[in-house]
Amino acid sequence: MAETMISVKGTVVDEDRTPISGAKVTFVAKNACNDCTGTFSITDPGGAYTALIPEGPYDFTVSAIGYEERTVRLDIHEPKIVDVTLNALRPVHTVVDVSAEMPGIQAKEPELDKFLDSDSLQAIPYANSETFRVGDARKWKSM
Repeated sequence: MAETMISVKGTVVDEDRTPISGAKVTFVAKNACNDCTGTFSITDPGGAYTALIPEGPYDFTVSAIGYEERTVRLDIHEPKIVDVTLNALRPVHTVVDVSAEMPGIQAKEPELDKFLDSDSLQAIPYANSETFRVGDARKWKSM
């Protein structure tokens, strides 16, 4: 025996009663097989939709880009007109406060009272890694 199909129709509008074109209208059956049947329709330029569904309980969901989704439970036993008003999504503004501290740099005054003696000076490596004694003219000439 074929199931009897019941007509459900309506219009989807926004808070200003402006029709919403392209909204998705979904009927998901809530019967013994738990969400086993789903039917959907898309609203026309005037916000109107029509669906033929079998008798029974349904979760009726309407969604559209830029609007809050709306879901209600419907028991369909006879033809129905179900008009829906969707609320526009409100813009979300996020403020992010970023701050950082620079690590303190300790400026130290140069110590001008320090002198290198000849032993300390000889211990400093230079570019070709040879050590030499201050005043050793032979080393200077060979470089």
